[in-house]
Amino acid sequence: TAPSMPLSDKLIRLRNATRLSQSQIAHLVGVNATTYGDWESGHTKPKLDQYLKLAQALNVPVSDLLPEEL
Repeated sequence: TAPSMPLSDKLIRLRNATRLSQSQIAHLVGVNATTYGDWESGHTKPKLDQYLKLAQALNVPVSDLLPEEL
């Protein structure tokens, strides 16, 4: 994914590539589906410790999810 792409767009694109549902990713990360849905819609962002779990669930390096300026 492109580093400058918003996290919400990255999550949608990566989740679609895995063919998993929002509920399935949420379960793998340890949050409820509403929380994960809020991440995909851009209403909220994950806590720092959740980025690693997201990366593992989506099978990407955590750096693919982090903003470019970090």
